[in-house]
Amino acid sequence: MEEEDQQQETKNLTEEQITQLGEYAGVKKGQTYCSMNNVFTNFVYFLSVLLGRPTEARTMNYDCFQRVFAELPADSFERLNKTMKAMKQALEDKDKALSAQRKYRGQSEQAEEKLSKITRQANRERHMVDILKQVVMSKMDLSEDYYEY
Repeated sequence: MEEEDQQQETKNLTEEQITQLGEYAGVKKGQTYCSMNNVFTNFVYFLSVLLGRPTEARTMNYDCFQRVFAELPADSFERLNKTMKAMKQALEDKDKALSAQRKYRGQSEQAEEKLSKITRQANRERHMVDILKQVVMSKMDLSEDYYEY
């Protein structure tokens, strides 16, 4: 009986493997609150459905995570490890891209603001030139044709 239990344990993911996969998802052993990204939470829900034991919990703590992954075969660890590592990297890349987008959007808005300010200044200068032109023309008794290019 003990031998059968030990064989069953080796056929499934080990505690260390589950802990390592949990690190990718953002959950730690003993954690009682949910800190996983929705992508990982939905991935775990999906796995639980595939295993025939859908999880009804609204949040996902380490115990829920462990319950699902403990039923997976040990030979699936490498593929799960690569998959979850890639998911984490994709989420980090997305966050970096969004951060860069915010930064560049801010720079673009600053440039547009500067352009608007310079355009207003240029319009004021043109208006002043028109006023000075009228003053010079009236003082020197010149016609509009004198300033035509």
